[in-house]
Amino acid sequence: MDRLAGVQRPLAPVSEVTQVQGNRLHNNGRRNLPISSACTACRSLHLKCSGGLCCERCASKQIACSYQTSRRGKRRPKGSPSPNHFGQSASAYNHEDEWSRNSTPAWFPVETDLWCVDFLDSNLAWPGSEDLTPASRSTALSEPRFDNQSQWLDGYYQFVAASHPFLLPRPQLEVLLQERVGSDLELSLRFIASYHIAPKQALQLRVEVEDAIDESTYPSRDLFRLQSMILFIIGLHAGGIEDTTVMVSCAEELAFELGLDNVEGVSKFSRISPLLGESALRTWWELYCMTGLLAGVHQRKTFRLYGIDAKTILPCEEVLYDQSRIHEQNRRHILADISAVQFSDKSIAFSSFAYRIDAVRILGDVLAVSSSDNTDPNLLRAADASIANWFIQLPSSKREPIDNGGQCDEMLFEANLVINASTIILHKPRSEINADNFSGALLCAPPPKDPFERLRVVHGAKAMQAAFQISELITIPSRLSSHTHLFSCGIILGLVTQLAAAALSPSNRSAVKAQVRLSLAALSELGRTWPLALDKRKQALEGLKHLLEGY
Repeated sequence: MDRLAGVQRPLAPVSEVTQVQGNRLHNNGRRNLPISSACTACRSLHLKCSGGLCCERCASKQIACSYQTSRRGKRRPKGSPSPNHFGQSASAYNHEDEWSRNSTPAWFPVETDLWCVDFLDSNLAWPGSEDLTPASRSTALSEPRFDNQSQWLDGYYQFVAASHPFLLPRPQLEVLLQERVGSDLELSLRFIASYHIAPKQALQLRVEVEDAIDESTYPSRDLFRLQSMILFIIGLHAGGIEDTTVMVSCAEELAFELGLDNVEGVSKFSRISPLLGESALRTWWELYCMTGLLAGVHQRKTFRLYGIDAKTILPCEEVLYDQSRIHEQNRRHILADISAVQFSDKSIAFSSFAYRIDAVRILGDVLAVSSSDNTDPNLLRAADASIANWFIQLPSSKREPIDNGGQCDEMLFEANLVINASTIILHKPRSEINADNFSGALLCAPPPKDPFERLRVVHGAKAMQAAFQISELITIPSRLSSHTHLFSCGIILGLVTQLAAAALSPSNRSAVKAQVRLSLAALSELGRTWPLALDKRKQALEGLKHLLEGY
C-alpha cells in the first residue's frame, strides 16, 4: 500500500519542475535575471512588476524602487557576508528595537540598588564572553557536512517537529521529498534543523531557501509552499531576525488563497488523503499560532488571523496524527467549541494542540485590551476571566505539560508559556511593579496615597505568579533546545517582571535571585542553539551591568 496514500497526485514531478525552470531561458539560452524582471518591493510581495526606473506599483505607493542582482549561480568568496531576506548583509544587520536605540531598554527597571550585584558572578559572563559567541561556537564544533536527506529528517523530527507539528508524518514526508528533490520545503526543513545539527550551514541554507521561495524560480503556490514559508519564518526569527512582517504577510495571503480558513478549503485536501487534510488544517493553525506569538513578542495591538472567524477544524492528538490514526479521533471541533464547553453537560477533552491554539486566542484578547487607546474595564475583566478559565477547564490529563510516558508535551508546554506571558502583559502595566512607575520609590517624601493601590497590588501578585510559573517551565525534565525558540522571549518577560518586583520589595529578593540565576542559565543553554536566545541573554546582562554602573 502506498505510504503517502494518494498525496503524490497534486505534487509537481521533478520533470515538470525542470521544464518550468527551463522555460525561463531566453531565446539566446541565457537565464532571465531577476534584476530585469522585478524590483525589490514587488519581489518581496510576489507581485508582478512593470519594471523601469520606477515601476508602476512603487510609483503609485510613492515608495523607493530598487533592484537587486540575483545571487543564483554566483559563488561568494569564503567568509564574505551573505545578504538576508531584507537585502541587508548578515554582518551589517542591526535590529532597531528599544535596546539598539537606547543605552538601556525601556522595559528594564532602571531604579534599584546593589542587591543584584551577586547575580554577576564568575558563572554569568558579560555579553561577548568567549563561551557563547557564534564564532567560538563554530570553531568549537566539529561539524560534518550533512548531505543525506535522512540525516536532516532525523534532526527535524528529533528537535523541531514536536514544537511545530504541521508537516506530514515522517514516512509520508519522505515520499513527498523524494518526489520534490531540492524543493523549497526540503530546504526550509534543512534550514531550521541546521540550528540543531549543523549551525555553520544555517547561513548558506537561509540564502538557498530565499532563492527557492522566489516564485520566478519555482512558481508553485500550494500547501507545501505555505509550509516552507512558515518554517522559514520560524527559522528567521530564531536566528535573530525579528522583523518577518513581509514573509508573514505573504504566508497569510497564500493561506487564504488555499481556503484553509474554512472547512470546504481543507476538505479539498482531505479528499486526496485524510493525512493531507489533517496536515492542511494544522498548517492553518500553526500560522495562526506563530503570527499570534510574534504579535505578543512585539506587543502589537492584534494580529491579522485573530479577527478571522475561522471554521477550520481543530487538530487531533499528536499520537493519532503521527501514527496515521486520525480516523480514531472523536467528533471534530472548531475553536468556538472550546469557549462553549462550560455550557455543555458533557465532558469534552480537546487535543494539546487545540489548547495551544486557545491560549493564542486569549493572547489576542489580552493584546486588544492592553492597547493604549482601550480603557474599557469590562474587556479587562473578560480577558482576566478567560485566562483563569483556561486553567480551570483543563482535564486532569492536561493539567501538567507532561504526557503519560513522562515526556514533555510541547503543545501544552507552549500553551502554558503563552497563558503566563499573557497574564504578565495584562497585569504588569496595571501594577505597582510597572517599570514606568519606579520614580516614586526614589522620592524623599512618601508619594500621595493611591486610591487604586489595592487593585495594583492584585495586578502585581498575578504578574509575579505568572513570572514564577514561567521559571518553573525551565525545570521540566526535557532538553531545553527542543522547546520553541520563543521560550527565550517568555523567559526574558518573566525575568524583567521579577527584577522589577524585587527592586520595590526587598522581602522578595532572596527568592528572585534564584529565579534570575535559573533564567540566565536557561538562556545560556538555549543560546547554544537559537541565536535569538543568545541576543536576549546579552540584553539581560547588559541591563544588569547598566544598573550597577549607576551606583
